[in-house]
Amino acid sequence: MNYGRGVFWASGHDKGSDVPRSTFFDDYLKRRGKRHRHDKRVDLDQDVSYIWSWYVNIKNFSPDGRVTHMSIETWQRIKNTDLLDWEIEAIEGLEVEWSKYR
Repeated sequence: MNYGRGVFWASGHDKGSDVPRSTFFDDYLKRRGKRHRHDKRVDLDQDVSYIWSWYVNIKNFSPDGRVTHMSIETWQRIKNTDLLDWEIEAIEGLEVEWSKYR
């Protein structure tokens, strides 16, 4: 969830700026070779990276771009993939976090 929060936060803009935060922090990292102390992004834990991939896939799959229980169920049927309860909760949790930044 922390990874999602960081990505969603970084995709936003600071007040008065039309440059995404991620652009500033990526440039800082390139110039200085280290992350800025205010960069809230975290590395993605490889053990659960597939959850992020599924979330993005379902979001792109959904006609209105929203991840709902129905869009998850439809995606599961089409992909012939059975998600575990905690995986569904994690994907739905990412959508809740996304809505906080939009």
